[in-house]
Amino acid sequence: MDAMLDTLAASRKLEESGMPEPQAGAVVEVMNDAVKNLVTKEYLKTELDSRFSKFERKIERKIDRKFEEHFGEVDGKLGKMDENFEKVDERFEKIHERFEKVDERFEKIDEKFEKTNANINELRLSIAELGKSQAWGFVYVCGITVAVAALLFSALQFFGTGAAAAPVNVPDSGAYRIVPPEFPAGLDWINVDNPLTMQGLLGKIVILDFWTYGCINCLHVIPVLEQVEKKFADEVVVIGVHSAKFDNEGQTENLRQIVQRYGVHHPVINDKDFKVWGDFGARAWPTIAIVNPRGNWLIRQSGEIPFETFDTYLSGMISYFDSLDEDIIDRSPLALALE
Repeated sequence: MDAMLDTLAASRKLEESGMPEPQAGAVVEVMNDAVKNLVTKEYLKTELDSRFSKFERKIERKIDRKFEEHFGEVDGKLGKMDENFEKVDERFEKIHERFEKVDERFEKIDEKFEKTNANINELRLSIAELGKSQAWGFVYVCGITVAVAALLFSALQFFGTGAAAAPVNVPDSGAYRIVPPEFPAGLDWINVDNPLTMQGLLGKIVILDFWTYGCINCLHVIPVLEQVEKKFADEVVVIGVHSAKFDNEGQTENLRQIVQRYGVHHPVINDKDFKVWGDFGARAWPTIAIVNPRGNWLIRQSGEIPFETFDTYLSGMISYFDSLDEDIIDRSPLALALE
């Protein structure tokens, strides 16, 4: 704009000067053309700026509308998702409440088991003091067997028919018997050429050790059972039931290496599918179950048990059965095939 005004001023000065008319007219015409060009460019620039401004505002309005529409849809979907999450939270709260009730029931069951086990342990210690007397035999057969039978029968009633072993009212010198389940077929055995059977072990005191080699408490039990095997080599058969906690522990080759490493010299079953575990109602590692020479399942106890307790318990049992008949206990050695 300033350039245009300067051009007009120069044209006026030229007209007022004394320049001849033809020359002055030609110069003025050129200057007028320049002014027209400047006016046209300025107009075009102004017009383009105006149109671009309108176009920008139009685009901005469209973009704002689209954003509002899309964000409205997104907000609606997020609102529905929030509602669904609230419903899921409500369901999880209900599930959590149910688990809490189940935990309460299991706590009550654990308390009952602990009380019963405590009573059995007290009874066992009292029996040990009786030694070889006839009172020992009577209390042993009637007291421990009936007490444990009642305990296991209550557990089986609570958990349903899942366990294979159930109390059977079969006379056994005036007591009740709990017949232990037979070992399932198809399991891998270590340290023996052929699988053992409960029927084939009649006459032996059988100790079942439920363990897994990733459990430190289970490893503590191994040397204790080794002491038991040395002292009662003729009367007792220890069978390790390896119910693996983790998948790699359930591989027979891995288990065979562990048996060799820790010097386990008794039969070991690879119970990777927890069949024997379930049949005997084991609930924790380690667990010990004992079957007497007549095939009567007497006790199941979780946790580490010291050698002194085994010594007292087994010595009393052996003395009792020897007092009845020396041929009840089978003292022939068990054929092993150590790894």
